[in-house]
Amino acid sequence: MLTSVMATFDNSRILHIHSILSELKLDKSVSIKRIVYGQLFDKMTVCIFVADFELEKVFEKLLVNDIHIFPYNDEYKKKIISTYSKVAASPEYSRNKERTYYDNSSQNYLKKHYRPVIEKPEIILSQDDLLVTQIVKLKSIQKNKMEHAAKTNIEPKKEKISKSSTEYPNAISVNKDDSTIEKLCREGDYIGIRNIINKNPALNQYAREKFIPAIRNCINIYLTKGMRTKFYADEAISKLKNIVCDKEIKAITSDDLAGMAGNALINVCAKHDPDELIAVANLTQVQQKIKVMAFVQISEFIFENSANGKVNEEMLNYSAAKINTRAMLSSYDIMEAVISDLSKERFNRLFDAISKLK
Repeated sequence: MLTSVMATFDNSRILHIHSILSELKLDKSVSIKRIVYGQLFDKMTVCIFVADFELEKVFEKLLVNDIHIFPYNDEYKKKIISTYSKVAASPEYSRNKERTYYDNSSQNYLKKHYRPVIEKPEIILSQDDLLVTQIVKLKSIQKNKMEHAAKTNIEPKKEKISKSSTEYPNAISVNKDDSTIEKLCREGDYIGIRNIINKNPALNQYAREKFIPAIRNCINIYLTKGMRTKFYADEAISKLKNIVCDKEIKAITSDDLAGMAGNALINVCAKHDPDELIAVANLTQVQQKIKVMAFVQISEFIFENSANGKVNEEMLNYSAAKINTRAMLSSYDIMEAVISDLSKERFNRLFDAISKLK
């Protein structure tokens, strides 16, 4: 399994960084998969992709050469501290400290007198990277305030630090009214919020509060878009299917989010793509009610959607060929007690017609 190490450094040290990473790539005891350069505000970054079991070797190489490793979370920080404690006691660390000093001096001289050709770094920022940049920016602002206060002998106003910031020393409280999490929630990006919950424990509590509202917003957004025009129907159907099949969402008991998404999915399919209802009826990972109601909607299209009372033979034959009637009957047996009499009538009518064709 691959993992990544992100190091941050000043632009003035780029030649030194290139030199160390070149040595790392030539090291036969470590298998570097990929190296990606980027930038966070005034800092350069480099992400090194390596196998999990080789992570400590990369840590050692960077730390022994005085290169700062970005701590993604508390557990990651402990690994960095543990590795640093080991390398700081080694003779190689002292030698490389001197080397780093001379390398940096040489780079400053080269920058002043020459213009080295350096490959333009590839900047790749994910949703999690954007959150990291916000935290880094806040830390930078706070540091500038402290430095200004020290120069002017004015006691700075204390920043309000959340409980999570005391638990995770690298975490800074984020303005909740204008945070990345708030934006993700408004846009219905529940997957982005779930990634934050999993990867940024300092923001866990607030992210968890926004997870369910984000799912609701996602359902409403794609229901509205899907019902509006055929152009958005395919995207809406795909997004709503992901929700109704999501194990974590189905496990939420406080809200029937999967049921809401299922109703939205059936409505969008019924308006723009009735054949897609057959695919919904055959889904194995969804609630039984969604499967049954999709089948009922198919029945309405086949038998009741014609002004002159004609049966839609084409859709009937297609349904008979594609729908798993045995699984559908099992779902109906579970849901029969809770669906309306009209839905029961439509279900039985289509089921009988399909049975005659098979």
